[in-house]
Amino acid sequence: LPSLGMIANSYQGLVNIDYTLSKNKTTWRNSEVDPECGAMSVQSLVSWHATTSIPKGGEIFPDYGENYFETRDHYGPVPMESNYEHANIIVSKFLQHVEKKNVTDEWNNQTRDFWELIVDVTEDRTTTALPKDQHSLHAVSDKGAALHSLPNYVRTPAWLRQHGRCMDNLTAKR
Repeated sequence: LPSLGMIANSYQGLVNIDYTLSKNKTTWRNSEVDPECGAMSVQSLVSWHATTSIPKGGEIFPDYGENYFETRDHYGPVPMESNYEHANIIVSKFLQHVEKKNVTDEWNNQTRDFWELIVDVTEDRTTTALPKDQHSLHAVSDKGAALHSLPNYVRTPAWLRQHGRCMDNLTAKR
């Protein structure tokens, strides 16, 4: 996809922007007809918009599509949106079960073993979305597996000034 989609990271559990294509074909410029226009481009046909509220300093994530990650084995088992949703359900049910029990040192060991068993038998993409040990379960339950797995989703203005800047020409439209 030309335009912004090629320079933004995709994070399947946190997709927060989408695009529309202009129906106005007059935005196409063809160098065969208009030699001064340069190469033909569809960039002016693409319009990006936020699908959810993006906090100040928050990263933008387009949807590359599941096929993008499924066909690139070198990325490993990248969780898809459904895997993050499944991870949230697993964490919620696990915590409901554990909180019904009277927690003792022995139960803490059993809880750890039980969690490790769940992680071991879960499908790879969902396993990647789950916390590695039971100590992070409440944080995952509070924030969601996708957001928990990307702790630096929102950067401070000081961090942005030192390490990078927001892209030019992004405008808020109401």
